[in-house]
Formats: sequence, structure tokens, C-alpha cells
Amino acid sequence: MSKNKISFGQFAALLLISDAFAIICMRGRIGTPMALGILTAAAIQSVAAIPAVALCRKNFKISSSGTLWLKSILLAFSVMWGGALLINVWNTAKAIYIPSVFDNRIGDKLLISLLIAAVCLYVTSCGLKAIARAAVIAAGFGVICLIVVVVGAIGRIEPHYLEFTGSDSGYLDGIIGGFALGGSFGAYLMLLEKSADSVIKTTVFYFAGRIFFVALISFITISVVGAIMSITQFPFITAAELSQPLSSQRLDSIFAVVFVIFAILSISLQGIAISYLLKAIFPKFDKFRSLTSVAAMLCAAVILNVLAVGTKFYGMATALTAIAPAILLVARRRKNVCVK
Repeated sequence: MSKNKISFGQFAALLLISDAFAIICMRGRIGTPMALGILTAAAIQSVAAIPAVALCRKNFKISSSGTLWLKSILLAFSVMWGGALLINVWNTAKAIYIPSVFDNRIGDKLLISLLIAAVCLYVTSCGLKAIARAAVIAAGFGVICLIVVVVGAIGRIEPHYLEFTGSDSGYLDGIIGGFALGGSFGAYLMLLEKSADSVIKTTVFYFAGRIFFVALISFITISVVGAIMSITQFPFITAAELSQPLSSQRLDSIFAVVFVIFAILSISLQGIAISYLLKAIFPKFDKFRSLTSVAAMLCAAVILNVLAVGTKFYGMATALTAIAPAILLVARRRKNVCVK
């Protein structure tokens, strides 16, 4: 395997961790129609990946291509999504108990955000290979936690909750929300050319894993939390807290560890994507790219938070990014036809 390539397992682990973190931070009520919409969005994105796979099989590389507009779109999207993830850290930190050694002299949310940003700067500077290896270990730990949640949920599942919407949002809102949860698609386009295995196998493995994970989490969340969905701010976290195998066992510490690790890897992945795209657009930009990447995400987080952008904005941004490879593929084919 080339030193600049990653395996399909590392590829999937990086992206699934990013998807899982977005779902952990999901806010509001969710019902069956919305869950079906989220699954539909995941399926649509898997179809939208076909042009990217076709381009990659033709040895197309973002770094060496002359398509400045595609690089710019991906750069803007990665900065935006990195900022959105930082906002998620800030908003979700209050729902997960993390003991503080500062006796509340420093706000827990501020402390968590600052520490995560600092660690992300270090991880981003380590490069893709380092984060890819760490992602496999983190994904294994995440699978163990998911198994614990599933086992604990078995005795608490109420199938009749699936008959009710449990939400003011419907199927179409679920599709928009599903795209908003799929912000890792921009990083997918960057990672695709870094895959050491077949891009088809890599893509199928990732999207199959994503659809299965979203379906499982949606089922558990709705069937366990349905009775109190109207008063739940973070449905997945509530479902996990209710799904405890032993009455005396608290999973707060596990949630804290998973939350922090997944946050660091998700944000760092966007930082690496930003650094990579900055290098592609500005070839002479070698120094301080990691610092610039993290600073750009922090600025984006502040701006997005002040503007109070919602799910529709993130969903539309992801959808537009998803169709970019299709536009490029069509343009390249038309150009080839004209040359012939």
C-alpha cells in the first residue's frame, strides 16, 4: 500500500465516524416518516457518488485537475461543515456529563470546545494516515458501544411507537435533514482518490454501512424514546441513556469518551480536507495550512452561529456539493466529444 493511500476499512471508518457524530448531535423530535426521509437521503447520496466513482476510475484527481470551481466548492463546503461540527460540539456538550476539574470556574462547554479545537489542530497536522489508523480503533470502540446500546434497548423497544410520527416533520423534511446529516460527502470526494482499494468496493462498503447504521439507530431511537419524544432535545442521546443493560450501570462515561473522540476525528477530517484543498488551489501554500484550516473552521462556526442557519441551509449545501461531480463528468464527456 502506498504511504499516501488508505485502505477501504480506514476509508469507511473515517466517514462513518463523522456520520455517527452528526447523528449523536441531532436535535429535535424524530418520527417514522422523518426517519424514512433520512434513509432516502442516504440512498440518494449513494447514487450521487456514482459520477465521482466514474471520474476516479478515469484517474481524475482533484489536486491535479484544473477545475478551480470544483476545488472552491469543496473548500467552502469543508469549511462550512467543519464550523457546523464545532457548533454541534458546543450545543451537545450540555447533554453529556463530563466531570470538570476546574470547579466551574471555567464553563464546561467552553472548556470542552477549546480542548477539542486544540487537539484537532494537532491531529490535523499529523496528516491523513495518522487519523485513518486512529479511526479504525475508534470505530471498533464505537461498535462495542453500539452493541451495548442495542442489547440494552431490546427489553425497552415498543414497536407501536413506530406507528406515530412523533414529530412535526414529515418525509420531505427528513430528506432535507438527511442531507444535513451527510456533510461528510465532501470529505468522501477527497478521500476517494486516496483509497488503495477498488473505489467501487470502497464506496459500496461505506454507503451500505451508513444506511444500515442510520436504519438501526432510527429504529432504536423511535421505538425506545417515542413516549417522551416531545420533551427530548437530543433523541439519540436519550435513547442511549435509556438503553442500559444493567440498572446500576451508567453509560455517561462511555458517552463522554465516544463523544469527544468522534468529535476530534470528525473535525480533524474536515481540517485535513481543507488543508488538502488549500494546497490544490495554492500549490505554494506549504506552511501553516493546518493552523489556517482550524482557524477557518472556528471563524465559520462563529458566523454560522450568529446567522443561526438551520437544517435547510446545511441540507441544500450538501445537495449542491453532491451534484458537483455529475456536472463535472458531463462537462468532461462533452469536451471529449467535441475534441473527437
